[in-house]
Amino acid sequence: MAWSTSNGNAAYTYVMGGASVAPASDSFKVALFGASVTPVQSASVSVTEYAGAGSTWNTANEVSSANYVAGGTAVTPISWTQGTNVITFTSSGSPAWTNVTFSTYGGLVYDVTNTHYTNLGIAWAYFGGQQLVTSGNFNVNWNASGIVTFTH
Repeated sequence: MAWSTSNGNAAYTYVMGGASVAPASDSFKVALFGASVTPVQSASVSVTEYAGAGSTWNTANEVSSANYVAGGTAVTPISWTQGTNVITFTSSGSPAWTNVTFSTYGGLVYDVTNTHYTNLGIAWAYFGGQQLVTSGNFNVNWNASGIVTFTH
């Protein structure tokens, strides 16, 4: 089964529980993917990292266009809020690409600077179906409730 929903990656929840991340000081990107990706919930870092060997998120499935750089673009500014057993990651920014031609179904948000796991996926965002852009601009507008919420 291909794209059908947005979700947080179980591996990131696992890593956060081990206190090996400093999300407030890390850098994040969003990379866009086509229909051939099948997002999976997994506690395995190798399955959830961007461009990892054996990862769902390998570059062969990433969109390609003249003004799209492999690996995506920065997610900024970011914020993390923590309540009782709930951590929410969000951004008031809107990642954008100009004068591109591609078809995308969603994107992987990943941690670029985690000191223990390079390019660790934290969440995927399903865009509700195929989003086709032809020689135009493409923006990601995050949900006001946040990009992802982790409950533990």
